[in-house]
Formats: sequence, structure tokens, C-alpha cells
Amino acid sequence: MSNLRAKPSGDAHVQRSPIKRARGGSIPMRKLAFAATALMFVALSAAAPADATAPAICIGGMGAGPVSGDLQVPVGKTCDLIGTTVTGNVTVLGSLVAVRAHISGNLSGNHAESLALIDTTVGGNLLADHTTGGPNFICGSTIDGNLTIQQSSSQSYWQIGPELDGSVGAGVVTDGVGCTGVTVGLNLVFQNNLGEGDITDNQIAGNLDCHNNTPAPTGGGNTVGGNEKGQCTGF
Repeated sequence: MSNLRAKPSGDAHVQRSPIKRARGGSIPMRKLAFAATALMFVALSAAAPADATAPAICIGGMGAGPVSGDLQVPVGKTCDLIGTTVTGNVTVLGSLVAVRAHISGNLSGNHAESLALIDTTVGGNLLADHTTGGPNFICGSTIDGNLTIQQSSSQSYWQIGPELDGSVGAGVVTDGVGCTGVTVGLNLVFQNNLGEGDITDNQIAGNLDCHNNTPAPTGGGNTVGGNEKGQCTGF
């Protein structure tokens, strides 16, 4: 009977050997897949462009040549846009004087020192928030969106529309040419300001809303398509 004991056949040995090779081969395959993924990530990172959205910086004067994209005025600096076209948004942290300029996007004054717009067009909204100084004036200009002036300091006087007494300085900037009223495509809001303000002879398609200003603004002669509210009732 012992002579009949079968020895392991060559076929059984061949069946086990491929399994060992497959298990042994799975580790380098995982490494190759990881390496391929890492190379793809590096390639995509290298192909990513530099920050193309960084705004242009305006210090001093700019000519009529167009500014492509956004524009920023740094803190403590003054920017003069004389006949300049800006295709994006303008953010003012310092002081801005815009004469016969065209801003395609929004104009935002964020704790700006002063803002002066003469015969200038803003394609979006104009927001002056926490203006710290002045004088500030907007005249002969068109704001296609909302015009909002809020939370200005006691040092920030605002003239919206033609200058009546010559004390603000709009006539000097426009070389003596009379400054007319402002055309506002939506609403004009003047709120929570501590400085004086005058709103006179403007064309406002939406509402004229003034509230919580100390002192209350003055004004009159405005054409308002919506409602006159709060401190500007009767303007």
C-alpha cells in the first residue's frame, strides 16, 4: 500500500506558482498607479496660470488708455482717472478723482479717504462705505445701478449734484465748467452718515432714501421715479 502513495504532481506545483507571482506583482502595480497620479497632479499644478485676477494698482495719474480688468487705489494714495476707461471694478482705499472716466463695473469706496466723480459713468453700483475724509462730490455723472453712501465720518462732506456755493471744489476740478446733476439708474441711498450732505437736481429712476444721518442732509429739485423716503422726503 505504501508503494501506491501519490507524490505531488507537477501540475499542482504549476497552479500554486502563478498565484504567488500575481500577489508579488500587485505591489509594484499600486506603486505605478500612485506615481502616475502624482505626475498628473504635478503637471496640472505647473499648467495652472499665475493669479490673473489681481487688480491693477493706481498711484498718481492715469491717461486715457484703457485699464483691462479691476483697479485698486491703495490706502494713503491718490488716483486720478482723467478720461480713463476701466473694464472691471474699481476699489478705493485712498482717494479717487475721476473726470470723464468710464468704469464698466462697480465702484466701491471701502474706508476711502475721499471720492470725486465729474462727468463719469459707472456701469454698476457705487458704494461709499465708511468714508473717512473729504470733501466728496459726484456731479454730471451716471450711475447705472444703485448709489449708496453710508456710515461716513464727521469729516466727510458729500455733494451729490451741482455745487451750489462753490465751497466743495467741483468747479476747480472741471476747470470752471458747471457741474450738473447725477443720473441714477436704480436707487439713491444716503444713510447713517455723520458728515453733512447735499442732494440736489438729480435724476433718480428708483427711490431716494435718506435716514439716520446726523445732521440731516439738505437738497431739492430732484426727479424721483420711485419714492422719497425719510430725511429726503420733499427733495
